[in-house]
Formats: sequence, C-alpha cells, structure tokens
Amino acid sequence: YLTRFELKDEFDRIARQANSKLAAALKRTKARRSKFEQQLSSAAHSEELRKMGDQILAFAHEWKPGDLQLRYRHADADQGNDVLFDIPSDCTDVVAYATKMHRTSAKLRRSVEKVTPLLQEVEREIGFLEQLEWEINALTPESAEELTALREIQEDVDALFASF
Repeated sequence: YLTRFELKDEFDRIARQANSKLAAALKRTKARRSKFEQQLSSAAHSEELRKMGDQILAFAHEWKPGDLQLRYRHADADQGNDVLFDIPSDCTDVVAYATKMHRTSAKLRRSVEKVTPLLQEVEREIGFLEQLEWEINALTPESAEELTALREIQEDVDALFASF
C-alpha cells in the first residue's frame, strides 16, 4: 500500500521515463517520415525527367561535343521560340546522358511503389506513439489503478522502444 505522496512520486517517475522514451521514438519516427516524404517529392519529377530524356534523344543529332545546350524548335512552340536543354559541361555523350535520365526516372517511379507503403506504416506508428503519449498525459496520480495503467503503458513503451 502506497501513501499518496509515494504514489505521486512513483507515478511521476514512470511518466517521465515513458514520456522521454516516447519523445525519442517520435523524433526518430518523424525523421523517417520526413525522409520518405522527401523521396516521394523527388519521385514526382520522374515524368519530367523521362520526357526530357526523350527530347534530348530525339534531337541528339544536333548536339556537338562541347555544346552546353541543346536547342531545338518544338513543333507546338510559337515562331522563333526554341527549347533549350542545359547539358553538363563534362558530358561527352549526349545519348548516354539521356539514357541516364531514363534510368533515373525509372528508379524514381519504382521508389514510389516501395516508399508509399513504408510511409503509411510510419504514419501509423506516429499515430500509435502519439496515442500513448496522450494516454500517459491523461492519467493522474489519484489511485493505484491509474498507477497500474501507467505501468502497463510503460511496459508497452519499453517493448516498443526495444524495437527501435
């Protein structure tokens, strides 16, 4: 049987430990979410990259080694408006450059298929961690039952923390 003072001290100690572990887990999980979102954002440009590679291949015959731009008149462009593509100064083969763009575009499209489920899983983890955090903060050191509930939450947090 714990006195009210001992109950509050024990409750506060357990709540601090659990909140500390949850904060660390949330920080890592949110960093993973950010990384996945960044990968998806990069993949959004895959179609542009593929089209640019196609256009460079279509007009590769007009490029000469040393040219820093590939210029062509687009069929839909107004009179006198040329479309320019910047070519890296170290490029010695524009066809290889365009092929590299195609490969990069394909990798980005495939990454969407892999990253999307991972992002959804991370979102669920964040929701679970935030729910645990809310439950801890909703408890008060009023009774032994609440201390028992907090200990159960701490066990969940400890088990979860072991997986991180």
